[in-house]
Amino acid sequence: MTRRLGYARTSIEDPELLQQLYELESARCDSVFADRVAVGATEFPQWDVCLKTLQTGDVLVVTRLDRVARSLKDLVTVLLRLAHKRVEFEVCGWASQLAPGKLAELLQRVVEFESAVSREQVQVGRTAARAQGRKDGRPFKLSAEQLKELHAMKAKPGIDVMEIANHFGVSRATAYKYLRRLPG
Repeated sequence: MTRRLGYARTSIEDPELLQQLYELESARCDSVFADRVAVGATEFPQWDVCLKTLQTGDVLVVTRLDRVARSLKDLVTVLLRLAHKRVEFEVCGWASQLAPGKLAELLQRVVEFESAVSREQVQVGRTAARAQGRKDGRPFKLSAEQLKELHAMKAKPGIDVMEIANHFGVSRATAYKYLRRLPG
């Protein structure tokens, strides 16, 4: 008898797990495995259990491609592993068979997958940067000491903005930007 096993994955910060579980239940899954892990995690215990549980003829059901892989290379590896075990693969909301007219849909799904992976990688990077005390955005070109020096130079009569910009090795626009931030 063919079993339908579902797999859901989400980060601890993401409240989407219940939605995935609902979709997998609607897809008539016999069993569902779910991982809720920190952003950037590399170990997924329930995914490992799910893969060990799958047998020839089973169907693995997921809500989106990025639930089983973080890159296109990972996805291909997973699909080859499933093919080797002779396990069918289904994504909720996709047609079970891919007809030639569905090629555009397939390409759109791959684009959505890459976009989702990219968003997750950006979030991982931001989280790591914040943990190291860095803030979002581009770093300032001038240090606090240089800003004081810039302020002192502007107070001197006869010095124009181009001289200030050249002194600090920045563009005229950058010099104006910093001058606008100065008090008075």
